[in-house]
Amino acid sequence: MRVLILGCSSIVRRRVLPAFRSLDQDLELHLATRRPDELRGAAAAGGLSGIHGDYAAAIATCGADLVYVSLPNALHAAHVRAALEHGCHVIVDKPALLDAQTADACLALAERRGLLLAEATVWDCHPVWERVAQLQAETGCNWRHVAATFVFPHPAAGDFRRSAALGGGACNDLGPYTAACARRFVGSVDRLSAATLERDPAAGRAGVDLAFGLLATRAGCALTGQFGFGAEYANRIELFGDTAHFAVEPAFTTPADAPVAIHWRHRDVEHRTVVPAADSFARFLARAVGDARAGRARQAVWAERLRADAHFLERLRTACGATR
Repeated sequence: MRVLILGCSSIVRRRVLPAFRSLDQDLELHLATRRPDELRGAAAAGGLSGIHGDYAAAIATCGADLVYVSLPNALHAAHVRAALEHGCHVIVDKPALLDAQTADACLALAERRGLLLAEATVWDCHPVWERVAQLQAETGCNWRHVAATFVFPHPAAGDFRRSAALGGGACNDLGPYTAACARRFVGSVDRLSAATLERDPAAGRAGVDLAFGLLATRAGCALTGQFGFGAEYANRIELFGDTAHFAVEPAFTTPADAPVAIHWRHRDVEHRTVVPAADSFARFLARAVGDARAGRARQAVWAERLRADAHFLERLRTACGATR
């Protein structure tokens, strides 16, 4: 399988390329970047078969079977459509598409072409969540309240996450985590309320949202969360159930080379379970590449994930009054 990666973002360099290289798959890796001359000398050492200087031209001429899109959020839709129209499976960084209507249209195109379209929300591919599910079953626990926090210092002024034109903002950058939490732990959300807690003062009325809080509920269960920039780093999920309580930290970004601990309480007894180190990106990519090859039935699972999360994210942006 020939894979074309669009963009040479930090996440591509640190996690995506190493994860692709680690797969037990017959993959030929190509990279498209606006600074190709800086990378050509290191291409062979980095396991790359080709470096391309134009995104659209690379899609049209590379002969890729799968395209991984890692560009500023506002550029996703055009390149996702182009890749699908050229018959390529597509994986796209979160948020995959910036509105539910565009997501539905791209999913319909992928379905017509028999292609995978998946959003790279990878945190819940870590085996720590499989262990949490096992402990939930063992303790006979039903979730009552999910409390999620993911905050960190402000991105630099030139970072695309500070730009409305490039699809920045906390809702776009961190909202996909809330959508995945709701899908995984709460189910179909009946009510969603949210508020923007801070906007970028340097950009006036056009400034992006920098932090938000939310409350999402269905009968018997609630998700609360605080997400955004401008705070000391925190990255945690707490799961409160009727028979047990679990806390996982880090939750949303886990290093590939360090174990993750689950702190949990059941029948007034404290426990600590350590899950060995694992690469969430590699596990995600192995599943997605395998399902791209497997055909429509397996591709449909990713489509439903993307659709559910895109529609949740649209509700979140509306509630926050956030910029698309």
